[in-house]
Amino acid sequence: MRINSNSRLPELIGPCHYYQKWLEPAQATELQIMLEHEISWLSGWVKMFGKTHKIPRKQAWMSNNQAPYTYSHQRLDSQGWPNELEQLKQWLQQDLKQQFNSCLLNRYQNGQEHMGWHADDEPELGPKAHVAIISLGQDRDLLIKEKQSRKSYFSIRLEHGSLLYMPAPMQQHWLHALPKRSLRSHPGTRISLTFRMRYT
Repeated sequence: MRINSNSRLPELIGPCHYYQKWLEPAQATELQIMLEHEISWLSGWVKMFGKTHKIPRKQAWMSNNQAPYTYSHQRLDSQGWPNELEQLKQWLQQDLKQQFNSCLLNRYQNGQEHMGWHADDEPELGPKAHVAIISLGQDRDLLIKEKQSRKSYFSIRLEHGSLLYMPAPMQQHWLHALPKRSLRSHPGTRISLTFRMRYT
């Protein structure tokens, strides 16, 4: 049974709202196993400075209107929503009082797979982008820093079954990254479900 996040206040970390156990551990594990076996995970490539690089993670994309997701010359076509993710979307909308119509899934095989500094500020998300991230599997540290200073930053440990909510206007003023970690300290797989509201 999912813990009702409305029954307690989230931990406020910088501009974020963090729910440590938004899903019960057993429920989170069951969801992770389902995603491992039923999602078509894709390897992607991006162009940077004239060179093509393999993305250090695997991805999948879902949207209500089947619209594709494009960034850095990469295109992800929408897969159908599994019932379990449709239910998660409904819970998020209820708890956060926000609408979501799409989800980017990232699968990190181990601590060596990562994501660099970025903001989820694509024009399709509109000027008031809000993003909700559900984490499954291996704990990982998310780093967050202001766009202006780009020097000082803080870290949030994203745990199995946790929810990190990044409300507007965070994407306009902050960057976030999932850095590399050693295989010894982070041997397991992590899956993140990044729910968004897209307007095109």
